[in-house]
Amino acid sequence: MSLLDSLKKLVTKEAGNAINQLSHEAKDKFNDAVQDAKKNVERAIATKTKTFKFDKLPTSADEIKALPGGDMKDPFASVAMTILALNLYYKDKEAGIAAFDYIMGPGELANLQIQSIDSSIQQNGELVPVSYFEGAKPENDYTPSKPYTIKVYELATSKDVYGQGYYRLFVRSGGADGERLVTVRHKPSTDQWFAHEFSSLYLGIRKAKKDDEWA
Repeated sequence: MSLLDSLKKLVTKEAGNAINQLSHEAKDKFNDAVQDAKKNVERAIATKTKTFKFDKLPTSADEIKALPGGDMKDPFASVAMTILALNLYYKDKEAGIAAFDYIMGPGELANLQIQSIDSSIQQNGELVPVSYFEGAKPENDYTPSKPYTIKVYELATSKDVYGQGYYRLFVRSGGADGERLVTVRHKPSTDQWFAHEFSSLYLGIRKAKKDDEWA
């Protein structure tokens, strides 16, 4: 039995036990809540996962291009390249902008995005993009495992706008709850998937242990 089936069975069992104790009106409301809970469970479980490993982190746009997946043909790899470009931006703004010029294809990094990323750097230092690598978490001051590993997830809602040329994929940060969305956009003439919307990637994360006065 899959994890999803097990969770559905558990929700159904607990719902059945509780519903017998409710009034008719309350039962209807409870049933609606249970159905919403089931849908949330389904949406939260990955339907497809791809893992990308890197021996070292790129220091230029050209190094990103040369990586497996750097041709932007695989939408999952394009998400991983977006994280690598963001990590580069946090360390070297000029090189990071050049990287985004590549991974965004016909798009470009808008001034508002630049301001938002710069604000994130001021508030969180260089740790936000590092938190998307496996093993990086507040308890170890966001020290990633080696090789550097990024997992990209497809969820039940990922293909809601697929027919319009977009693909909503997700990554997980060791310093945040829940998945963070990266939308890539397809360019049919070259069959490439370019970074389109990724503002959730530079949202704040929990403090590293070394920076947390309450740790």
